[in-house]
Amino acid sequence: MKGKHPLIVASRKGMLPQTNLLRRALIEARGAKGLTRTGRSLAGGRHIVNTYRSVHSGVVNEDRFKRTYVEPSVEGGVSMTIDISGSMDDTLRNRHTIIQNVIASACAVAEVLDKLGVKHSFAFCDVECPQGGQTIPTGSTSRYCGVLYPFSKPSGKGLRYPADKLMNFPANGGTQISTYAESAIKMARQLNAKNRVAIYMTDGCCGSSRYLKSLQEQARRDGIVLVGVVMGGGSHMEAEAKAHPNGVYASDSTELGKIILGHLAQAIKKGT
Repeated sequence: MKGKHPLIVASRKGMLPQTNLLRRALIEARGAKGLTRTGRSLAGGRHIVNTYRSVHSGVVNEDRFKRTYVEPSVEGGVSMTIDISGSMDDTLRNRHTIIQNVIASACAVAEVLDKLGVKHSFAFCDVECPQGGQTIPTGSTSRYCGVLYPFSKPSGKGLRYPADKLMNFPANGGTQISTYAESAIKMARQLNAKNRVAIYMTDGCCGSSRYLKSLQEQARRDGIVLVGVVMGGGSHMEAEAKAHPNGVYASDSTELGKIILGHLAQAIKKGT
């Protein structure tokens, strides 16, 4: 069921150009897939004579006439982690909070991806220090681990909850940007897709940002494009966004949807 919240409707309408761009990229990528003929061609004199003799002798090689459907592989997949720190409750110019804008965009994008057969894995992301018997994560964010609240279905198609109800998700967590990035990469690795984009969305900055270049290299080795998106936080955050891997500033839900679809279309084009 499509979300009816005004922000979701606005996002859906505003990203139509990027939706068409992604659709064209997928069509080009899937152009060589589909219905194919197997076995030897019947063109050419010798094959025609052999087929004629086979028919009259009652023995026909059926492989010559087989047509096999090759299921197109999923060309694209996108993961996204969403910062749920308390500052995500700040209000933007459109009179909705940052987290409401992000959720609306994610719901509208999920609708598009489901129609186009693109896998997605979206989740809210909080952070915590490992306690007691918990395993301490290795790598760049060794002191923290991500706590995920996924709202994409495990199959990569559809949402676990009604879109309009997701709009009420609370923002009251902490900030650890490298953990958002690392979690988005892990989610992207689990997507069964050829071209993958891992997006993390935040409204702030913190000391862990120094690990982002390392995480970007780790993602690149796995064929994943890491994208950092910043929303809110004042005009100075537009400059801050450029410090993130493939960083970009999104002013509202519509802009975020355009960014997600645009990066995915670009990744698919490069992968063909």
